[in-house]
Amino acid sequence: MPQTAEIPITPESKAYFESKTSEEKAKLLAEGNACVWAVYHKLKLQSGPFSLKGREYLMEWIYGPENKKRRARKRCAMKAPQDGFSISEAISNLHGMITGMFRQGVLHLLPTKAAVEEFGKAKYGPLIAKNRAAIGRYIKTGIKGSDSASLKQIGDAFLYLRSATLSADAGGDGKTSVPLSNISVDKVDFDEIELMDTESIALAIGRMGASEVHEEVYIANPLGEDSGIDLIYKQSDMRHWHRKCSCVGGDLSAWTCAELDFPDCIKEYPDADEREREGKHRGFIACKKCGKPVPIWAGPGTGMWIPDKPSVIDFEGYQKGHLTSNFHDPITILKEFEDPPYGNLGGVYRMRLGMPFSSAEDKLRENVVLANCGNHIMPTKHSGPCAMGLDVGIIKHIIIGTRLDKERYDIVRVAQIKSFDDAYDMCLKYGVRFGVVDIRPYEDSARDFQKKCMAKGITIFLCQYNDSPVQEQDFNDNTGVVKTYRTGIFDRSHRVLSNGWIILPRQDSAIKKFAQQCCNCEKYPTQDRIGATVMRYRVCGNLRQGDHYRNTLNYFLLAAGRTPTVKKKGFIRQTVCINE
Repeated sequence: MPQTAEIPITPESKAYFESKTSEEKAKLLAEGNACVWAVYHKLKLQSGPFSLKGREYLMEWIYGPENKKRRARKRCAMKAPQDGFSISEAISNLHGMITGMFRQGVLHLLPTKAAVEEFGKAKYGPLIAKNRAAIGRYIKTGIKGSDSASLKQIGDAFLYLRSATLSADAGGDGKTSVPLSNISVDKVDFDEIELMDTESIALAIGRMGASEVHEEVYIANPLGEDSGIDLIYKQSDMRHWHRKCSCVGGDLSAWTCAELDFPDCIKEYPDADEREREGKHRGFIACKKCGKPVPIWAGPGTGMWIPDKPSVIDFEGYQKGHLTSNFHDPITILKEFEDPPYGNLGGVYRMRLGMPFSSAEDKLRENVVLANCGNHIMPTKHSGPCAMGLDVGIIKHIIIGTRLDKERYDIVRVAQIKSFDDAYDMCLKYGVRFGVVDIRPYEDSARDFQKKCMAKGITIFLCQYNDSPVQEQDFNDNTGVVKTYRTGIFDRSHRVLSNGWIILPRQDSAIKKFAQQCCNCEKYPTQDRIGATVMRYRVCGNLRQGDHYRNTLNYFLLAAGRTPTVKKKGFIRQTVCINE
């Protein structure tokens, strides 16, 4: 942690700064010390003058670790709302462009166009308007410059405020973002990345292809587990804020972390009622060794960000909730955790603790999926009539099974295959009567497979997802295409697995991979084109592994609905998960 004697970080540092020569001042300002710059110029924010008093946890976020000469090229903050990370980055962006650190400029990416307009007016607008001498005079307007809600020229650099919303390209197959075209920058701020399309993130990073600086910053309140900011944070060195009590020495393991030690670290003052009448907090964060109150910051050396994965280099990750804040009573947070407002425990995790939360209704767990396993080995053939689901890619994923009744299924084969020819051979060996195949990305090959199967009396439909709940599932016999509501079919496969309406073969490597991929997606809230909140599914967890088997299961369920039922005899369903 930077020390006040070495790097000025508080309002009192002005005297330190003024004691330097002009050359030393210029060096301090040019070294990327945005905090010194903000204090020196007495930057005015909406809430008052810029200060880190009460928010000392931001020191390292602004400066970088003490043992490094520069900040990491990649940083992320998974945090509760209103903790100062976003405004700190806005100040850093302005400072970097004014001092020439970001010569090409900065791209500040937000989820929607409305968010761009609001952020520009609420954050950058007041910073520029209230600080004419330090910032405003560098803004170029008129014919030789630009000063709009989405584009500002600051010195010779540009600040781009852009929306991450993607639209279909001219061909209608892929996605593109016109606002991100023809931009070259040194830094990208991903603000509220939870609500962004993963393709827009890749497009934005590509805008730094010609930069030697290349800084990526991710800031967001978390939503679900293993996705969005949580997935990014898990790739970092995973830092948490630790506090040092006077009872401990240099043993870092004895320091207290409010986020990691919650809820055991929350204690109530003996005179809590009197303190509440005086407008003070009823509770405190207790030292896990002696139980006494331990403040967030009591001077140099009393607070520190400690990484869980120190081996990770050049990617700093910070996780913080309202427990690490002087503005929130720990007792209030504890009570909300024990008795969530309106029963919304997820809201307490995300908005209070700064942690991701996925309910059983939004995300499957592996133990839930594997609880559907029986003791039978996958057979090498089947008399049918079977249904088939096939997910298409370089590696194809296939599921073959039977329908036992209206909403119960028996899976006989789960596998990865190389080609449509392999899929055709399996259809013949397992008595497939009806199949649903992913229509993309190889539609021509899928059409050929469809015709080949039809010649053998096997009905194949090509599946196309859509986002319209009106079109739950529509089989078009003329086109050979079935269109289905994407969220609806994912909900259905979730119910089938979580309610135990499916019998899986006994656990082996293929079934374990099936379970992992079925859990690699989650339901999350987002906005449609008119701004209405809708629920959709996205890939999470191991992105390289993907959710191929979950899509394959979706296709199987569509196919099974058109396949005759088959009675299964002499089978006792496994009810206990086999872990070995």
